[in-house]
Amino acid sequence: MSRRYKAVIFDIGGVVMRSPFIAIAEHERKLGLPVNYINCSITGRGSNGAWQKFERGEIELLPFYEAFGKDLSDTVNGNKWYKAYCSRKGIRCPTLPETLHIDGRELFGAMMREAQQYDPHIRKAILRLRDAGQHKIIALTNNFARVNVPVEELEFLGWGDGAIPTHLRELFDDFCDSSSMGMRKPEPEFYLMACKRNEVEPNEAIFLDDIGLRKARSSSHRPVSHSRHAKRNLKKTPPIRGPKALQDAWDSKLTVRQNYARLGLVVNLDPSAAGGVEKPLGAQQHQLAAEESQPIASTSSSTQASASKPSVPAGFGRIIRDASGKVLGVELNEEEENSGHTASIAHEDDVVMDDVESRIDQDARRQWATNFSKSTAPHFGQKNEELVHDLERISAPITGTTTLSIAVSGIGSRHASSGEVKYLTPLVKKHGSNVEAMAGDIKLNPEQRTVGQLRRALKKAGFLT
Repeated sequence: MSRRYKAVIFDIGGVVMRSPFIAIAEHERKLGLPVNYINCSITGRGSNGAWQKFERGEIELLPFYEAFGKDLSDTVNGNKWYKAYCSRKGIRCPTLPETLHIDGRELFGAMMREAQQYDPHIRKAILRLRDAGQHKIIALTNNFARVNVPVEELEFLGWGDGAIPTHLRELFDDFCDSSSMGMRKPEPEFYLMACKRNEVEPNEAIFLDDIGLRKARSSSHRPVSHSRHAKRNLKKTPPIRGPKALQDAWDSKLTVRQNYARLGLVVNLDPSAAGGVEKPLGAQQHQLAAEESQPIASTSSSTQASASKPSVPAGFGRIIRDASGKVLGVELNEEEENSGHTASIAHEDDVVMDDVESRIDQDARRQWATNFSKSTAPHFGQKNEELVHDLERISAPITGTTTLSIAVSGIGSRHASSGEVKYLTPLVKKHGSNVEAMAGDIKLNPEQRTVGQLRRALKKAGFLT
């Protein structure tokens, strides 16, 4: 993790602990309600619903039970909000209930009991961050810590150690609870207050949540959508980046250099330092020009030998492999630099000689790369003219523009990476060309990409015209 970040902020439900929304989905199935009906009823009331007031610590538990059940049993508003949800998603609205009775205590208890189990991967990550001691570990959650709970309700809710158990609180340097701070997610002020009381700037914090990342972005956090299987899936199918022509021709069993050699591109791999060498000024420039006009004499037998056999540049090594990629040996340049004569050279001459030697070293590196490509070409096949032509076609156009999306520039269309195509394919299979529905699909669009972001990505990947 980059050292410029000073804090990592974790949501609790759905990230550190199991999501209470699992219990909501089960309750909807039990009552025969369409998917997300209860969620629409909760969010539809904005900041004035019983759920929102309870998270801010404005009402006590027992009055909340009654108000929560009353809110969710309101089919007039519930049906209106669900119809708007279906319209927004571009899906057919199913038959909705005319009357409904939801027990607020029963549903809330099921939600709290569901949220008592840790995600073992996230807990392990938190412990490793704490051991490293380089970042503040902060919890930011909509919770109910300030609410007074009758003793008889503690067991029912699974709160034997309170709404925030000690073993959970002790994982963090600071625990920002909505009911204690009087504000809740997704209010931007909640994120900003968490940073302020921990003395970090919003852009110095990474925020991990399962939902609500758009508001976090507006607070200048770096939000991260949590997926417990992301790392495992990445190991199974690592993305191959670059132009599609190069992706299609790539052999994952070979190294980068072997792939470039097989495709006839290795001569373009110049290992010399980028940017070249700064030109000397004044008299130094004239002296360097005079020296460059004369061939540089060899001063040792090793230099003469290098003319016939490409040498490894000073400070570099070369791994020798066979055609299958197996390492056969390592060749190193172990010659010591002769620095005994440098004490008598003037400062001005030092600058000139350093520049000359740097250029000689660059020439040796270029020769090394060129000879390597010639020596390995027979093992991997001849130059792939079709691939090179494709790469030339998508390179910078004659007009000089670098805007790759301009079709008239003569560089062809852009292509999405294999990882991007993998992300978009399930969305297309489920929603077809309905981009609005894709944007609202929390399960298949965990990054919460907007309609505009998805539309651009779909066009780039060829799913939309």
